[in-house]
Amino acid sequence: MSNHVGSSTTYTYILPRGNNLRSVSLSKEAKHRLRVIEYYLNCHSIALTCRHFGICRSYFYKWYKRYNPRYLASLESRSTKPHRARQATYDTSFVSLIRKLRTDYPYLSAKKLARIVFRDYGIGYSAATIGRVIKRFGLYFRAAILASKKRAARQIQVWKQRKVLQIHLPTDIIQDKLPKTATELKLLIMSPRYRISNPKNLLALDFGSNQTFC
Repeated sequence: MSNHVGSSTTYTYILPRGNNLRSVSLSKEAKHRLRVIEYYLNCHSIALTCRHFGICRSYFYKWYKRYNPRYLASLESRSTKPHRARQATYDTSFVSLIRKLRTDYPYLSAKKLARIVFRDYGIGYSAATIGRVIKRFGLYFRAAILASKKRAARQIQVWKQRKVLQIHLPTDIIQDKLPKTATELKLLIMSPRYRISNPKNLLALDFGSNQTFC
């Protein structure tokens, strides 16, 4: 620094651990808690602060106890996960069994699987435990169920659209497809492509004989 008038002077400050300084991004909840604490530091009245922000004293005490001016992230919401989580009592073999049953019978619920496992394998687990296994390992096969229902609906639709085969007498059949024997007539009647309009008249047919319908 020079003593002459008009000379430039530069002042600098050295902060300890200045390289560790970084901007902190707080959530909306943490910013609200920080405003509450700053308001209290200005007015020094807990009652006035709680009345101004419309909060109860227990919230203020919890936030103020957690507040660290050097670490503002301390006002963030903490995890509510328990310190000691309940450990699973089943092993991988039981998970494989449930996976196999769900693959073979994807429409069975956890209650039904609990009964089957206890009856056939002698393993006593509750339906809630089996439900947690299904949810944890994603043992859902809805695509297979929907494909099965769609396939069944398609088969029913094809069955309803069969051709009507009018049979009144053994010789009352379409001439170009007239069977030669009773066996051929039976095969024609039992075909899923045809639908008999008057099945009572078939009682007069003698399927045991080899008579020819010409």
